[in-house]
Parts: sequence; C-alpha cells; structure tokens
Amino acid sequence: MNDIVGPATGTPAFVAGESEMVRRIREHDWAATPLGSIETWPPHLRTAVDIMLHAPGPLSILWGPERIQLYNDAYIAVADGRHPDCLGKPAATNWGSAYEAFLRPIFDRVFAGESITIEDQPVEIPRTDGEGPTERTFTASFSPIRDEAGRVAGIFHPVVETTGRILAERRLRQSEARLGDVLGGMDEAFGLMDRDFRILTFNEAALRLETRSLSEIVGRTHWEVYPGSEDSEIGRLYKRALAEQQTVSLEHRYSWENGTARWLDMRAYPVPEGLAVFWRDISERKEAEERLRESEARFRLMADAVPQIVWVTDAEGRTEFFNKQWSDYTGVPYEPTTAAQVAANHVHPDDGAATMAAFNEARRTGTTFLVEHRIRSASGDYRWFLVRAEPYRDPETSEIVRWFGASIDIHDRRQAETELRESEERLRAIVETATDYAIFTTDPDGRIETWPKGAQEIFGWSAEEAVGQLAEMTYTPEDQAQSVPAKERQEAREKGQALNVRWHLRKDGSRVFIDGVMRPLDGKDGAPSGFVKVGQDVTERRQAETRRDALVQLAERLRDLDDPDEIAFAASEILGRTLGVSRVGYATIDHEAETLHVERNWTAPGIGTLAGTLNFRDYGSFIDGLKQGEQIAISDVRLDEQTANAANALEDRNVRSLINVPVMERGRLVAMFFVNSAQVRDWSPEDIVLIGEVAGWTRTAVERARAVTALRELNETLETRVAERTAERNQLWDLSQDMLARANYQGMMTAVSPAWGHVLGWSETELLSRPYASFMHPEHMGPTLEALARMGETGAPTRFENRIATKDGGWKPIEWTVAPEPDSPNFIAVGRDISPERERQAELEAAQEQLRQSQKMEAMGQLTGGVAHDFNNLLTPIIGSLDRLLTRGVGSPRERQLMDGALQSAERAKTLVQRLLAFARRQPLQPTAVDVRELVGSMADLIASTTGPRIDVRVELPADLPPALADANQLEMALLNLAVNARDAMPEGGTLTISAERISVRTGRRTKLRPGHYVRLSVQDTGVGMDEATLARAVEPFFSTKGIGRGTGLGLSMVHGLASQLGGGLTISSSPGQGTTVSLWLPISAVVVQEGEQDSHAPAASKAQGIALLVDDEDLVRMSTADMLTDLGYEVVEATSAEEALRRMDEGLAPDLVVTDHLMPGLSGVDLARELRSRRPELPVLIVSGYAEMDGIAPGFPRLTKPFRAAELAQSLAALGPDGAT
Repeated sequence: MNDIVGPATGTPAFVAGESEMVRRIREHDWAATPLGSIETWPPHLRTAVDIMLHAPGPLSILWGPERIQLYNDAYIAVADGRHPDCLGKPAATNWGSAYEAFLRPIFDRVFAGESITIEDQPVEIPRTDGEGPTERTFTASFSPIRDEAGRVAGIFHPVVETTGRILAERRLRQSEARLGDVLGGMDEAFGLMDRDFRILTFNEAALRLETRSLSEIVGRTHWEVYPGSEDSEIGRLYKRALAEQQTVSLEHRYSWENGTARWLDMRAYPVPEGLAVFWRDISERKEAEERLRESEARFRLMADAVPQIVWVTDAEGRTEFFNKQWSDYTGVPYEPTTAAQVAANHVHPDDGAATMAAFNEARRTGTTFLVEHRIRSASGDYRWFLVRAEPYRDPETSEIVRWFGASIDIHDRRQAETELRESEERLRAIVETATDYAIFTTDPDGRIETWPKGAQEIFGWSAEEAVGQLAEMTYTPEDQAQSVPAKERQEAREKGQALNVRWHLRKDGSRVFIDGVMRPLDGKDGAPSGFVKVGQDVTERRQAETRRDALVQLAERLRDLDDPDEIAFAASEILGRTLGVSRVGYATIDHEAETLHVERNWTAPGIGTLAGTLNFRDYGSFIDGLKQGEQIAISDVRLDEQTANAANALEDRNVRSLINVPVMERGRLVAMFFVNSAQVRDWSPEDIVLIGEVAGWTRTAVERARAVTALRELNETLETRVAERTAERNQLWDLSQDMLARANYQGMMTAVSPAWGHVLGWSETELLSRPYASFMHPEHMGPTLEALARMGETGAPTRFENRIATKDGGWKPIEWTVAPEPDSPNFIAVGRDISPERERQAELEAAQEQLRQSQKMEAMGQLTGGVAHDFNNLLTPIIGSLDRLLTRGVGSPRERQLMDGALQSAERAKTLVQRLLAFARRQPLQPTAVDVRELVGSMADLIASTTGPRIDVRVELPADLPPALADANQLEMALLNLAVNARDAMPEGGTLTISAERISVRTGRRTKLRPGHYVRLSVQDTGVGMDEATLARAVEPFFSTKGIGRGTGLGLSMVHGLASQLGGGLTISSSPGQGTTVSLWLPISAVVVQEGEQDSHAPAASKAQGIALLVDDEDLVRMSTADMLTDLGYEVVEATSAEEALRRMDEGLAPDLVVTDHLMPGLSGVDLARELRSRRPELPVLIVSGYAEMDGIAPGFPRLTKPFRAAELAQSLAALGPDGAT
C-alpha cells in the first residue's frame, strides 16, 4: 500500500487519470514545496488525495503546518480566479485577509483534533484583478486527517458555495417587505391564510378590530383563533372558496371572547398561498338597516385555480382517498391503487425510484415522508410537486395505520429568482382580483403610476388612458376647485393617512361615491415615494342611505301634518330634493274629463309650477296606461311613442323625462303622483321603488287626513251610535290574551287590542302611527307582506309566523291568523306569542350542545397529549445544548445572556408541555403515599409570599388526615396554581382558605367520582366569583378571564387532568360576588407514608468513569445526550435501536451503564432493560422518555423524563444503585 503505482508507467495510482486536477497534481513540482516529491508522500496523504480526487463535490485538503492546499475538479469553481495558482500554496497565501480573520482559528482547532462545520459564512476572497476582495458565502466542514501515529497531519475541507441562494433570499425578503407596506397601508382589514387555514399575517387594520396581539394570532389556524368558526357558515365558505377556487363574500356577526360583537363584511379571494381575506366593520350600517327594516346579504363568487392534491393511504401505501384536484390535474378518475402504481403511472420516470425509496424509508422509520417529484398532467406535461405526508398512529399500539399527505405544486418556485417574481406578483394578484376595489398608486405629485383592473372597472379609464395622468381627473369639479386632491396628499404625509370618502367622477361623466383612504409609500430619507389609494365603490349604499333618510324625514313630517295639501307638498319637496329632479307634485284627476288639477307642487330653482287644471291629451297618450292602473316611466319624451307627438309641449313645461304613479279607487283613476326631470334620465329600479313608496305613503296620509276631517263633520248622533256598537265588541277585544288588530292593505293598523302592550310593550299611539311593516323583523318582512297581498287578491284567510319587535329592543316570535273583512279594504289579524314553545326547544338544543362540548374536550385531550410528546423530543436537544454551552462558559457575556434567555424560554415551554400533559391526563406521574397535611404545611409560607400581604392565607387541616395517593411534585404545582388563581380573583384583597377532609363517596352521590374513600383538598377564596357561563368553561384549555399576557388558560386544565389521572376528580362551586371553592379529590393511599419519601432532593452528581451505552432512535436527542455523558466522564458508545445495542454487547461490548429511550421501532427501552437485567443483573439501566404515557415502564426501572438538563441526568445516574435501580 505504501508504493501504489500504475501498472506500466510507474505513475502513482492515486494520480492516474486525465481529469484536470489529476493531471495538475501529477505534473506539479511538489519537490519545491514542504510536501516533497509526490513519490515520497506518506500513505495517509496518498489515500486522502485519492479520496479527494474522486469525490463528486468540492473538496480541498490542507496539509502540514503550512496548510499546503490541494483540491479536486469540483473545487475549481470555489477557487474561481485563484485557480490554478493556489494549488500547492499555503492557505495563508490563497485566502488573504480571510485567513487571519476567520480561517486560521478554525484550522488551529482542527489540528487540535476538533471537527468544525460552518453554514452560510460570509468570506472576503482576494480578487486576481487587484480590485479588492469580493464577499462570498460558503457552507463547509473541516475534519482532521490523522497519520499512522494518530497525530493530525492535515484537514479534509468539503465546501459548498451558497452566495447565489443567500442573495436570492435577500431579494425575496425585500420584495415581501414591499408587499407588507402596501397591505399595511390599507384601511380595510386584511389577513392571509395558507391552505391549512393557518393565519400567516394580519395588517394593522385587522389588529385594530382584534383584542389579541399579532403573536397570539399568526401561526395558528383560523379555527383555533376563532373557536367554533370551522363548522359555522364562514368556515364552510372558506373551505368552499379554497376547494372550488371561488371568491366568496359574507356579511356576518362575530362575537369575541371578551364580549365584543361586530358585523363584518368579509371577502375571501383564492391566492397561491391559500386565501386572501378582506373584511371591514359594518356594524353601523347593519344597525341602520335594522332600524329601517332592511337586510342585505351579498355573495360574490369568482374563480381562480389553485393546484393542491390531498391524499390518504393505509400503512402499506394503498390509497384510500384522492381529492378532486388529483382528477382535475391528472385527468384520471380516482380508483383504489397503491403508492408504487402511482409512482409508476404518474410520476416522472426519473423520479419514481427516489419517491418509493423515500416512502419506504419513512414507513421504516415512522418519520415524515418528504420528497419532490414531477407528476404528469392530463395534457402530458410534467410539473414539480412538493409531497409531504405524516403518519397517523394507533393511540393504543402506536403502530402506523395511515399516511395523510398533500402534494403542492412548486413548479414555479423551484428557484429563488422565481420565488422573487411570485412574491412581487402576489400583491398584483390580490389587487387585480379585488375588482370591487380601486387600488392604485401615484407619484409624490399625484400622477398615476399603476391602474389595476379594479380601478378600470370603477372609473372607466383603461390603464393606457390613466397611467401618467394626474389623479385629479377622478375628482369632481367642485373638489378640484377647493384643491381637495393636494390637501389629501398633504394630510397623508403629515398624519400617515387621509380619508377619501366623497363623490368622484367616472370617464363618462357620471359620479361614483368612493369610501377609501390614501396612504404614503415609504421612500428615502423619510419622504414618501408616492401614495397608494384604496377605495370601494359604495354608490349603491350611499344612494340607499339617501333614500332611507328621505323616508325617515317623510315619516317625521307626515306625523305633524293633517292638511292634505300640506302633506302632498311635503312629500313632493322631500322626494324632489332626494332625486335631484325638476318638479314633483300630487294631482287629483277627473276620470271622464281626462283633466288633472294641481293645487300646489314643488319645483327646483328656475322651474315653473303646474298649479291649476291641465288636459292630459295635450301632453301625450300616457293617460290610457294610467287609467289601467299602470305606472308610467319615460326616460326621454322625444323617443317614447306615448309622448313623441307632444314632446314640444312637455319641454315647454321643463319636462324631458317623467314618472307618473296612478291612484285608483274602484277601478277609476282619481289621482296621480308625478315626478318630472328637465333632462334625459334613465330611471333606475331604485328610483322607481322610492317614488312608489313615497306615493303610497302620501296617498295613505292624504286619505287618512281627509277621513279625519270627514269624521269631525259627523254629527253627535252618528258618533253616539258608533260608540254604542263598538262598545259591545270592546269587551272581548280588551280581555283577549292574543293580539288583535284591524289593518289595511296600505300598510297601517287602524285598531289594536290591549294585548299588544302586554306582549310587546308598545303603546297604542306608537302602533297606529307607524306602518305595521316597521315592526317586522327584516328577514320576515318580505314573506309577510307577500302573504297579505295574496290574501287581498284571493280573499282567503291565511296563517304564518314571523318575528315582531318589542319595545325594549328584542324580538318575539308570533303565530298569526289573518282574515279579510268582507267588502272592505281592511283585514283582521290575531297573533299568539309562541316564545314559551321556542324556549323549550332552546333548552333541548342546549343539552345537545353540552354533549358536543364533552366530546370536544376529549378530542382536545388526545390532541394535546400527542403534541406534548413531540415537543418533549424537540425540547430535549435544545435545553441540553444550551445548558452545556452555558456550563462551559462559551461566548461573550452578551452571547451568554442571549443563551440564558433562550434556555429560560425553553424551560417555560417545558412547563407548558407539562400543563398540556396534565390536561390530557398523560403526564408521567410517580404516585406514592403523600402526607397532605405535611405537604400543605410546608407550602404555607410559599403560598403566603406568592399571594402577597393583602391576602389572608388560612390552613385548616385535621391532625388525623389519612395519606393520599398522589405525585407530590405535581400536587405542589396544582396547589400553587389554585392559590395564584384565587389571588387573581381577589384584586382588592381577601381570605384564602386551604382545607382538607376525609370523605367517602357511595353509589348515588351526585358527583361523578367512583365509589371509594377520598381526601378532599379545597382552596376557597372570597373573590369576585364566576357566573354560569364562565364556570361552564373554567377547565377548558387556554380559556382565561385574566386578559392578554396574564395567563395561559392551562392552570385549571392541568389540575383537572392531574386529578383525573390519579383516579380522583375536580369540583368547582362559585357564584358572582360570593367567591370560589375548588376541590381536588384524591384517592386515599393503601400504604403509609415512608419517611423521606417526599424529599425531592436528589443525590449530588459525581464525576463518573467507564463506558456508557446510549440507545435512542432520534439523532438530535442522541447527540445531545452523548455530549452530556461525555462531560460526565463517560466514554459513550451510541446505538440507534435496542437490537443494535444487544448486537454490540454480543460482539463483546461491556458497558458500565446503559441509557436508553423508551419508545423506539422494534424493541422498546423496557424490553431492552429486561433483557439486560436477565443477562447482567448488576448493570445500571436508565430509561429516558419524552412520550406522554410512561405506564408501560415497570416501577423497578429508573426513569428520566424529557426534556432534561445535564445536572438532572447526572442526578438520575448518581441515584442508580449497583443493581440498576434507584
């Protein structure tokens, strides 16, 4: 081996070949270097060079004290312009200033025997053109090469350059920051969710509607942040939007946990990440709509494909489910198949073998299946997908029973440059999708720079027409005259935003009402680089509000008028100003003479009156339609055949367009409500509806005023007769418990019984002065009025249910029986309050909800137990590594402070995991006989200092209290939690009493405890207490009434879980203002307390020696534990499974100690410990587990719970006896 040469040439075999670096090394004058002639190189150098030259990746060797550099062909790209001059040169020459500043300390440590790895390290590389060094980024490792004597003779140095990736990631972050600036500048709330409905971000407007901070929201699913939303209407809409790739919208009312409730207008748009959701607070509008009996629900649907494939297989890879996206993408309908068949039939031939190898490895190890491969589409093209699947294990056997996976299209994100473009497109996609919003940007002077689709839709100008123009073109002339655009930009600069709620101009000259905001875009030196303007077209809403205000104003005016002419004029004036028309009036009509008489009408400035008598036929033929009861609406009198011949006469009267609403009595035209416009006008459906409503109200008010006048003229004899006849009916009317009413089809009630006041609280005056529709719930108004209209047409009685407003602001369900009066425009209604029946139904639904809540708590327990196990395995290497770094004194004071802070956070996470385990009833407990009296007494001072001087702590424990079966440490934690809760419930001070007593529970007792004997440990406070709603949720995980940042909501959950796990229970009694008593029921121990049993102090650790066999299937956990054992003085031998450990011992390994994980593939840690005990009874064995349940570990085996520090490991090892037991 020392003289390896070629078979014929004498050339050493390790430099035989024709690659560039083989040739250069073979031909280099090594005799002129400290390495000497190549023929004299020692075997270990030759072997290292041979390995280097045949390595596929960049690899370099640094040899001898001078660090002479050799490298392979792949390393040439790393050497760059320094190749080939750096071959055979010392590292100090090749690397310039980087050698002393960075590399020399690393080389010295490696020559001392240490292996080192660096990641993404920036290094200044000397340039050959003399222009100064260039910064490049590398990930590399440095490993010692030893000679035959075991001395370090050189360094193996594999390296990968990461400069391109680092620069691409930097550009990606900058692009995403720009996206965040735009979304943060929006006045409307915005949130982004991924495809698992996990919240990725909220903008500032969204947080203003929230009671929680951003850190409490981001990273959690929508269902976690908003409990109960997953099965609600909004949850179903979100799922439908993502599944069907449709834009959805919803107006809904949401109540936060603090009692705040708001109406929100939500729109969700599919985007590549998942869902982009916009919402805004519309509570004020909703409240106005309720007052005006209007209910509006809008759903807007838009579609945009998002490729994502979801699948499920059994443990062997046989498919159980593919979602619709699979068939849409591949064109193949779903049929049961296997993973191997999918790989063979749909995955790219070059990727199939690697896919199956990764899947089989995941099945073997029980870890995440993660692979990237190409899948063939229905068109035959291949696209890259990221495939990830997690195993689902049987809760009892821990065996994998299913794989849940998703295949996400990453074809367009394979490189960082593509990711950058997609990040920049993300905002564009959101903006372009929101076509009901105008979102555009301007330069600092207001000149338009971007003009997306939404702005084009709303304003009418195309992008080509708008870009480069001043945004002033969208403002009305009056706003431009007052310099409103410039003032808004100035306000945005000074205050960060400027509201923009006003009328704007469209391209066609029409007006649109925009509800929006202008915000500055960040530029250099703090000056804005421009402005972003976000606005929504709310013209319809604005017009609806204007019409609503008109109706409210009309109702108020009519209430104070009793003269028919004044009523008609008031209605005309209000309608004319609202619609912006020329003339409005009310005219009586002579049916036979075809004339109309106007007493008085409202006119706009400059428009003449129509007062007097006019002949219909002088102005067209539309009277024919009016006589038939038809409403006449003409946009242009010149073009309509009914008025074309009389257009000049109409225009002389300032009439270019008109609407006439007829008033009929017994089939005859008796009056008309008319609206004239001096310009051409396309009457909108909303205009026509408003005119019809005002005409109807006016007709009713006029006729009622005339009727009142006529009634006054009746003589006393008629009044007396009417009074006598009505008195006979009043007795039944007054005594009826049902609500009786007489009403007409024009919308008014003319008489109501006293029962209305008893049931609803309204006075008779209030009921008779308002239209009966105004008392109906908006949802029931339409169906109710339709039923009454049908009854008026058919004459047949009808029955229906609706909700009627109460005086105190509530609603009551009423069952109605309604019948028309013969030969009369009126009808009689009888209403019965069915609230008691609805209350009984609500009680039944409440009982069903309690059952669902119980099932939910059980499911959450199972989930938290599994999550806690995974966190324990994650926390073990984190806590262990940080603990070792601090113990060794690594780093500067600042760095040690940072490491200490990280360790404290990890310890808090450990505590949180313990609380989760307690709630899930899966914490590892060591139940023993506990003297509760002694335990509470020893904690009295701690509790008193924790609760503070304003709390009087009292301990009332009988001397003959029997021992309880409990885990002393966990019981102390539970008692301290209860004391802290009691303290927080007494902000003004009070008394905290800790008591205990022995109680026997027999069959039939109202508690849910099993019959037996218990110690009931109670913590009683004199605090604020809890109402029924809070008490019902008190033990729910994460439920807290303390406010943000003052609690995790796991305290009572942990205590409840601890009691249940010990075979006991938890009871709570409380009422507002009366304090709270929490009782922990612990089974009485069958054995007595052993002296010293409750002493939690472990023996001190000492420096150990010998061989420690470490067994763990988790690489990071095993590495961290091995370092701890090495620090304790052990020589560590590692094994990844119990089978491997036994095989090594069969081969002659004789360890002095065995440390093993509990749950591993194959034999468990307990199985291994039992086997070792049968072979070597004296061999100490310590079982370590991060799994939530340790019931499978026999009591005779010592155990240590993950995560742990080095000191805890040392104490556990020191406690091991010679027989392997504590």
